[in-house]
Amino acid sequence: MLIISIPKSASTSLLDTFGKLHALPSRQLDFKNNQADERFPLLGSYHNDTCKLSKEDISIFLDKKKLYKQHILPTEQHLKLLRTTKKVVLLRNPYDILLSYRRGTLKNIHGEKNGFKISFTEGEWIEAAQKNGFLEELRQFYNGWAQHNDEYTLLLGYKELVREPLRSINKIEKFYELPLTKRKITLSRKRYSRHSKIVDINSAFRRKLMRLIAKNNIYEPLKGCQTYLREHGIKWV
Repeated sequence: MLIISIPKSASTSLLDTFGKLHALPSRQLDFKNNQADERFPLLGSYHNDTCKLSKEDISIFLDKKKLYKQHILPTEQHLKLLRTTKKVVLLRNPYDILLSYRRGTLKNIHGEKNGFKISFTEGEWIEAAQKNGFLEELRQFYNGWAQHNDEYTLLLGYKELVREPLRSINKIEKFYELPLTKRKITLSRKRYSRHSKIVDINSAFRRKLMRLIAKNNIYEPLKGCQTYLREHGIKWV
């Protein structure tokens, strides 16, 4: 089973939540050795799976006993290979995605990329994305998949997923002919790292915070930590 998602669309949270609900092995594959797609250079710099996939690569996702989520580009070759494969496609507004990358850079989840500076305002970040082509890459990803709403494709939106997770989960369950979840659910707070593992956001932040405190010999109460982070230009979340 396959979830195709535009980046920064809570797809890792969906993968983890849905996998646990139905006891499915769930993962995102890293195709770092595959050939990059020259039409999406900036997406490729963030995500290893925004690359060229072969028929053999695509066949992996046909396993009905496993759940995969991938950032598969809507290229002519990929659309042809996936034409009769059932897939959930999760999309999000490209402008919102750009600002999510900015927040990730400020939190040191992503390193600085060409054309972007950590000091940029939201407006400057979007302007830079227009100049270097990143916004256009996201638009191509969004539009390429948004137009494929057929019997083999279930389109979902990011806002719908985070606002009404049970409704979205039920849509996927009906699509894949799985038992419907009836109890109230909350999406797990997960993100994907380039080291091919799912990371709990809260736990990862706590570990980073404690290393920062120990390194600088600060052992004051938590409100003292907030002051330290603010003085050093680190946003408290």
